[in-house]
Amino acid sequence: MNNYELYKNVLTQWGTTLSGALNKEESLLFNKYITQNKCKILEAGCGGGRISFALEDSYNCQLDSFDYIDDFIENAKAHRDSKINFFIADATNLSMLEDNYYDYTVYLQRIIDFIPYSEIQKAISEAYRVTKKGGVMICSVLNYEGRWFNPLLSFILGILRNIRKEDKTKQELPWLRINGKPNYKLFKKDQPTIYWFRRNEFTALLKSTGYEIIEEYIADGKETITYYVCIK
Repeated sequence: MNNYELYKNVLTQWGTTLSGALNKEESLLFNKYITQNKCKILEAGCGGGRISFALEDSYNCQLDSFDYIDDFIENAKAHRDSKINFFIADATNLSMLEDNYYDYTVYLQRIIDFIPYSEIQKAISEAYRVTKKGGVMICSVLNYEGRWFNPLLSFILGILRNIRKEDKTKQELPWLRINGKPNYKLFKKDQPTIYWFRRNEFTALLKSTGYEIIEEYIADGKETITYYVCIK
């Protein structure tokens, strides 16, 4: 099973809108940094539209939102009467979107971690390309150092992957739980994975793409997630 099959066929709740509710960190960052009305916002990995609908309720802006799971987009479109432009796309190829177009790009829900490792740089570059000069990107990623047992898990997986000749980095880790239940297959071959960034690694990636990082935020009790705010 690859990541696409996992999201489409197993993690179907990601395509369900939860009343447009934002979590504490999302609300804090939006209130602080989305300061324009009549702006243009792009949300990547929108799922069923939870964040997009909350943004629509709070800002008088053009909202374009995409996901690469077609069922998620169909659910979002059917959820309510909305002016949001929901469409199917892959974050690594946004060729249908103009250069320097969006005032804000939103890459939350750790969607960058779910992109295949070899394609992450391409996705960040696409986000940069479609953002206006002076525009803001708000994103979140998983923090490898924030989970104490990641090095041990990486070590065990590294041995198994070498034996099986699997081409995975040590920071591409399988899901420990799926739909709230333990993933007893996590050590089996070809499990869907999530990429866990080392903190300095992700900041270096953002800077090399051209972003200026203006805030890094780790919520209390959530050391596994780092939020970033960047300016192009």
